[in-house]
Amino acid sequence: MNQNATYKRTEWLKKLDPKFNTLSFHLQHPEVDPDNYIRSQQVALGDQVLKKRRIYLDQKYWIYCRDVVRGKPQHPLHRDIYKLLSNAVRSGVAICPASHLILEETLKQDDAESRKLTAIIVQELSAGISLHGFPILSQAELLHFLITTRPWAVDAYPFEQMAWTHIGNIFGHMSPVSTGFDGGTENAIQKAWFDLMGAIEFPVLAETLYPLPGHITELFSGNYDKQNEECRKHENDFSSFPEVFLIELSGALDVYKDELSEAQKYIFRKHVAQKDVTVPEDQLAEGTRQLSNLIYHAFRLGKITSQLPGLRIMAGIHAAIRFRHQKHRKGDRHDHLHARVALPYCNLFLTERTLGHLLCDKILEYDKLYSCRIAWTPADALKALDDILNQT
Repeated sequence: MNQNATYKRTEWLKKLDPKFNTLSFHLQHPEVDPDNYIRSQQVALGDQVLKKRRIYLDQKYWIYCRDVVRGKPQHPLHRDIYKLLSNAVRSGVAICPASHLILEETLKQDDAESRKLTAIIVQELSAGISLHGFPILSQAELLHFLITTRPWAVDAYPFEQMAWTHIGNIFGHMSPVSTGFDGGTENAIQKAWFDLMGAIEFPVLAETLYPLPGHITELFSGNYDKQNEECRKHENDFSSFPEVFLIELSGALDVYKDELSEAQKYIFRKHVAQKDVTVPEDQLAEGTRQLSNLIYHAFRLGKITSQLPGLRIMAGIHAAIRFRHQKHRKGDRHDHLHARVALPYCNLFLTERTLGHLLCDKILEYDKLYSCRIAWTPADALKALDDILNQT
């Protein structure tokens, strides 16, 4: 890393409000360990968020709002949309949560002024709150499914409540370890670090991370020509939507192997053995295979509805595209992932026309399944906002 990059990576610390230095407080209150402290903060944040109207904007709508602020609206109604959103957030009625997808797409803006203004608006409308990134969200959904479908009662928070974090923790909760201090001091440092990361605002994060490393952008770029060619090769492998959905689900579960394996380890260590016991590899592999089969057949038999939303949404979108013999387009992956994080956790999803039509199509009807209204035209978006913000 060059000197300039190192400078950028440390400058953000100077931009934080000193009041977020909570180390002294945590040194005086050692009774709560870091894991329980972080969990309690997550629960409180989720409780706060679920009391508000949650409106998810894909990147197109963030850009619309940015252009309104710079005095160049792309459509006259965009002014009204931004005004409604801004007033609703300011009054505490709503939030427009950020996500790691929004951060990544903001970082793709090479014009410094546009990128900075977009980041400021994301901070304003999100109130510093974000949905968890991958794979944290997927792991949480999977663990919630496993815990709540056990044959005995388990006290678990709704997964909708545990999906939220502060923008500074958008990539997960990372804590300093092996600090050289005694255990009590290290615990206090870890809790204070969590508080500090939670105080980071979106513009600071975006400025610090720009430019996005090439290997991250390549991860989501996708090879759409190859994907379309594979779909053409297998277009006769199914005769109904349920068939192609199960094909896509099987592929998704294969991709989910690591998450399934980690879930097995978590359940084993938390409910079966001690923390320092290693799960035998043969048992882990067999347990992962059985869990994959259980989920597959639970979907096949219609036993899963709104649970495991990440699996259903992504498999359903890909299946619908194949069933309708449509082509995957550049940018589809990000659009689909926006839907994946928005639908289970928000009341309204503002997106683009093609995706909106697909999600509301009778073969999916994900707007109804997840009770998330979907709008794409400025007039429909304005109407949906007005309806949702005036609900009692």
